[in-house]
Amino acid sequence: MNVKLKLETERRLAELATQTGRAPGDVLEDMIEGYFEEADALRAMIDSRYDDAVSGRVELLGADEVRALMKAKIAAHAHQ
Repeated sequence: MNVKLKLETERRLAELATQTGRAPGDVLEDMIEGYFEEADALRAMIDSRYDDAVSGRVELLGADEVRALMKAKIAAHAHQ
């Protein structure tokens, strides 16, 4: 598979490969695998949160409630 990169991205990849003593292709493959792992973990977390919301295990807050909570937290932090 061939991947076309922007010049700046290619430069940064080459720099990282040089710093780590690895081939650019190996560095890129590790980066892509890391991305997939993070995407899988994020998807699992979102699915879990969704299940919690649908099942009623957590209380959902409306926009007004969230806004009021955030304003209170900001005000409390400002007075510290």
